[in-house]
Amino acid sequence: PMRPPEKPMPKMMAAGTLGLHGFCVLDLREHVHVPLEPKKKKDDEAEKAASSKAAEPARMRVVYPSIKQAMGVDWAAFGKRVPPFFAALQLLCELHEHKRSPAGTATADTAKWLEHRRFAKLQEAERPAEWLSADFVARVARHAQAEMAPVCAVVGGVVASEVIKIISGKGAPINNAFFFDALDTSEGIVQRLGPK
Repeated sequence: PMRPPEKPMPKMMAAGTLGLHGFCVLDLREHVHVPLEPKKKKDDEAEKAASSKAAEPARMRVVYPSIKQAMGVDWAAFGKRVPPFFAALQLLCELHEHKRSPAGTATADTAKWLEHRRFAKLQEAERPAEWLSADFVARVARHAQAEMAPVCAVVGGVVASEVIKIISGKGAPINNAFFFDALDTSEGIVQRLGPK
């Protein structure tokens, strides 16, 4: 008997805000898009249109790691641009998975567990304690349930922009993570996480 063809894996996106921080991670599996060309002068556009009316636009194929691979990156493998917020986010995901305790429940037990894991992971990665302070992790955990409208607007705008690129196939979607920090730097960072 013939087996039905396998359905392609869906394109996925994980996004959220935790107080004054936000993130978006894309898992597009294999994505093909047409790169956007820089705007040119009118004379250049007319010349280009005359020379190649039926030219097929060049397409780029990009392979994305899964969200699980991106979220599971070891701290020792972090590049210089990976923000400490991502490490705190990993700790909160680990807390939720192992302790079944939602982020934002600032009990003494939860704080103790987070501090223990933070210290152990810093030692494993051979990173200085200042890179991810206990105060920063505690603050992110405390504010994890809070939704700040300006942070939601920024992250929502990025998500909307990426969805349009994915659906239209025009322009390169971020590859593969975006982090926003409204507290310390007021800037967003795009970072590749996971296997190359």
